[in-house]
Amino acid sequence: MLWCPFDHEPDDKPLTALFWRTAADVTDVLVAPPEPFDVEDEGYVPKPCLFAPEQITEYPNPMELGKEVPQQLADGSR
Repeated sequence: MLWCPFDHEPDDKPLTALFWRTAADVTDVLVAPPEPFDVEDEGYVPKPCLFAPEQITEYPNPMELGKEVPQQLADGSR
């Protein structure tokens, strides 16, 4: 993803461009991303962060359960 760190008309926000590539297309990997030489707002410059995935239990959508399951769930005596 590329963006210009300045506001642009008509929405007064940075312009962005998204390019899809395969891993095989990336031959020269940079050690660190290049720093912009000038910015309008420091909030437009991304800060390094970590992605920390966590394991979750994903339950089905109630509409996928069929007619008998919502009836069983609604039965408070069960």
